[in-house]
Amino acid sequence: MPVVSFEIDCTSKCRSTTHYLDLICVASQSISIPIILNYLCRCGNCAKGHDKYGRTLLQVCSALSDKWPIIDWLLKQKKVDINIKNLESGYTV
Repeated sequence: MPVVSFEIDCTSKCRSTTHYLDLICVASQSISIPIILNYLCRCGNCAKGHDKYGRTLLQVCSALSDKWPIIDWLLKQKKVDINIKNLESGYTV
């Protein structure tokens, strides 16, 4: 899937906690996959955080049927850990 050009004020050395919270929020909405993937490609902190319930971006996307390209990208490119438990129920992906 091609990544669309989209202006994002972020770098590969990002340490912003707001970015991964925004991504978790956006992933649960009907934003197009190419826009989300573009943001993921640029943000160095996109797969490192969790929301107030302890859910990571991978956990949120795995609950949604149309977000498989994002899951695939997170696993292949960012090598995210699938065994991280959320705080709410202790479940993993």
